[in-house]
Amino acid sequence: MHSIIPLPQGVESLHKLAKCLTTLCADCPEPRCPWPVAFNLKQFLWSHHGAKLAVVGADARWWCDERLPKAVIETLMLAFQPSTVISGACPYGGVDTWAEEIARAHGIPVIAFPPRGRAWRYYRERNTRIAREADVIVDVEPYGRAWSGGMWTLRYATRVLGKAGLRVDVSPKKLLLSFF
Repeated sequence: MHSIIPLPQGVESLHKLAKCLTTLCADCPEPRCPWPVAFNLKQFLWSHHGAKLAVVGADARWWCDERLPKAVIETLMLAFQPSTVISGACPYGGVDTWAEEIARAHGIPVIAFPPRGRAWRYYRERNTRIAREADVIVDVEPYGRAWSGGMWTLRYATRVLGKAGLRVDVSPKKLLLSFF
């Protein structure tokens, strides 16, 4: 299932979305919900509240501006309230590193699985460990990216191990959410 959440004000929209995701719909002060599609995301987040969360995705070379993906990661992390954050400790930085930084800033324990080498076999071994250790996988990618190790990890976790997963494609104007 896919949902598109518009972000008319970029990062500012994410701050409002964070409030939406952490508030019960019945308690929401908004007279009309600005994100009716966020209900699917809210249900997903709340059903996995307190789980071990793996945050994977594109390394820093794929992002023009790190503010939006960092805000997405922080928004999801605050809404999930995971017991532990699991990271791949990518040597190129990016989503893995940002997730670790944000988790530590919020006092959430971090388990990092850095690759033992630079070849795909080391990354595959690491990605398999991430998928097995986590309860839920979130893959954060730039909008339109066709393939990455994060996507491989998400597919392995959801298709082979039967875990819950969420892919978030980030663009300056919208988020495309894919639930697995």
